Amino acid sequence: NASLPDVEGNSLLEAGEIYIVLNPFNLIKNDHTIERLDIEEATIRILFDEHNKSNFQNLIESTGEESENDSLSNLSLNAISLTNVRVDYINLSSGMDTRWQLEKVKGEFQLVGENYIASVEGGLSLLRFNTTDWQSDTSRDFAVDLSFRLDDNTRILTFENSSIDYSDAEFSVTGTYAYQDDPGVDIEVKGDNLTFGLVSDLLSDDYKEAIEKYKSTGTINFTSQLKGEFREGKKPALNAKLEFIDVDLKDQQYQANIEDLNAITTLQITNLADMKTGSFQVKSAQGSLQNEPFSFTMGIKDFNDPTYTGHFNATITTGWLLSAIKYPYHKSAEGNIKVDLRYSGKPGNANIFDHGNTRGIFELNDVSFNWSDTISVDRISGKILVDKYNVDIQNVVLEWLESNAVINGSIQGLGAANRKADESIVLRSNIRSGILHVEDILALIDNYSFTKSSETKNDIDLELVLSCQFDELEFRRYHGKRVTGDLMWQGSVLEVTDLNGQGMGGMVNINGLIKVIPSNKDYYIEAEAVTDGVLVDSMFYVFENFQQDWIVDNHLKGQLFAEISTSMYFDSTWRFRRKLLQAEGKLKAVEGELNNFEPIMELSSYIDDKEDNLSKLRFSDLVNYVSVRNDTVFIPEMSIHTNVRNIALGGYHTLDQHIYYQLVVPVINERVDKDEVFGAVKKSSKGVPNLLFVIKGTADDYSVNYDLKRATENVLNLLDITKIFKNKEEESIDSTFLEDEEFDWEN
Repeated sequence: NASLPDVEGNSLLEAGEIYIVLNPFNLIKNDHTIERLDIEEATIRILFDEHNKSNFQNLIESTGEESENDSLSNLSLNAISLTNVRVDYINLSSGMDTRWQLEKVKGEFQLVGENYIASVEGGLSLLRFNTTDWQSDTSRDFAVDLSFRLDDNTRILTFENSSIDYSDAEFSVTGTYAYQDDPGVDIEVKGDNLTFGLVSDLLSDDYKEAIEKYKSTGTINFTSQLKGEFREGKKPALNAKLEFIDVDLKDQQYQANIEDLNAITTLQITNLADMKTGSFQVKSAQGSLQNEPFSFTMGIKDFNDPTYTGHFNATITTGWLLSAIKYPYHKSAEGNIKVDLRYSGKPGNANIFDHGNTRGIFELNDVSFNWSDTISVDRISGKILVDKYNVDIQNVVLEWLESNAVINGSIQGLGAANRKADESIVLRSNIRSGILHVEDILALIDNYSFTKSSETKNDIDLELVLSCQFDELEFRRYHGKRVTGDLMWQGSVLEVTDLNGQGMGGMVNINGLIKVIPSNKDYYIEAEAVTDGVLVDSMFYVFENFQQDWIVDNHLKGQLFAEISTSMYFDSTWRFRRKLLQAEGKLKAVEGELNNFEPIMELSSYIDDKEDNLSKLRFSDLVNYVSVRNDTVFIPEMSIHTNVRNIALGGYHTLDQHIYYQLVVPVINERVDKDEVFGAVKKSSKGVPNLLFVIKGTADDYSVNYDLKRATENVLNLLDITKIFKNKEEESIDSTFLEDEEFDWEN
């Protein structure tokens, strides 16, 4: 075992074995030549303190009192062999801490005056390389061929004709390192025929992990220069250049393939102590992305508070783009997007639209993506123009589920950094559609609401203002044509304004809203509708006979002119929640018919007129007010003029199929049955006798009977509607009992 102390008495060298061969006759001649020096299993510790003074400085020098011939001013080591030697290099002034392992290194050394001249060749490993800005504890193996000279007078270390081999690449090293009071460095490293993976291996562990996911082939040429002084607040400048030649990259995460990449990138940091002085530039990068050509430039300045500029031109896949801009809602995507994008500003946490100087064109070609696990957008084609925080939409064709639309409009408020807390992203658009299903819109809204609350931490408030024109508009059984109107989505509410169109055989105007209830995903609908000439049977069919089967679309014909206000609920699967239905309506029926309605047909046995045909009643114009609430349809007293009789009718009908109707039917031939087979006959105020009936029970089990109780009351109170409703909520109704209107029974 052997050791050599440094100037402070600490260990400079500790070795398990030192072997020295020298010629004593040369020493007599003051020739300090060592023929051979072997060191095995050793540790060498080289230290520069805060003032850049080394622990070996002046270790070998003249005492100044001895003659020149007695001083050790000349020393030669003709053959040096270092085996399993660890070298620790620590520089407190620069913050560098490195550890090397010399497996088998050979060299030679000369001391000529104050100049140390050495050459080293062999294999070594870099075990640790740490600075204040760079940390790496990953082992890297090198083969070195170094020639250097150390001038102890000027305190400058010079590398000449030196090279370092790493993997299959060779780096040349030239330059100087000055370990003076203000240490400085001027070293250049060049590498040719590198690979992308090899470059990542040379980076710190953090950068290496980020780059290792890319699988690559191709050639990279590398040049770097470190030049400047180390002093308080100041470190050298770093300049580096990477030249990519026919490089292929594969991004495993997004399955993006980059091929034939040719580019030049430069990195410049004027002062390594101040990252504000850093800049990075990609010059004229060209290649193919997903088998389509692309070009790319980018520049970044000020690494502390970076600003950047760039230009990207490519045809790229939809999935890659949505991932690149961190769009949070897509599950998978297909199709291509042509992009010509120029951008500048500061990087944000969300996406490129958070930057104020983004301009470009996105041309979508048969794009499709899954919005969630249950809904997909089947096709998007068209152009989207980006100009700062605004987006113009030009002839964008959208197809999803069973609907389609052509959209022209704008999107505002995409810059999250400039959007106030209470502001939304606003889409204003004109929409033309061949066919649109309202349920398809609600499906998008429902899935958007779900992804907003469960998949993203940053809520994005989206507001839609749409001016619409639909060739066909469908909602459940409703099928409208040539429909125009305005739609607005805000929060969880879809508002419909002045929606006009053909439907149910007539014209319909609708104003209202559809609200998604966040707690259970139910739908609440509030609407006002005006119908003009709507076919009654079509209306009953569209509204599914209003959830009853007592009187259905097959029984009715005629046209309806109505003003209706309603509110209703549907569950998340669009099942009607009947008991919550409320409606008020003013109805006018024209050319109405009631066909094969059994309760009316059963009156035939009470009416002594063989010409009566109660299976097909034709009405004159009929006006009435109808209301629905508390699970019940209320029908105020009304006079119905038919081709058979004038009938007075009033009553109620619960939506769970319980019925109670009262009727008054005049007798054409005034004749009293002496046996009163049909009960007592009452006359109207003008002397025309009337028969009184009541229909009650359920839709499946009802009875039609002569109303003996009413027959005994005053004829002027034959149809007191407030008694009809009994325990039901009273209606505000004009009770105009049937008078003897003239009617042409023959026609």
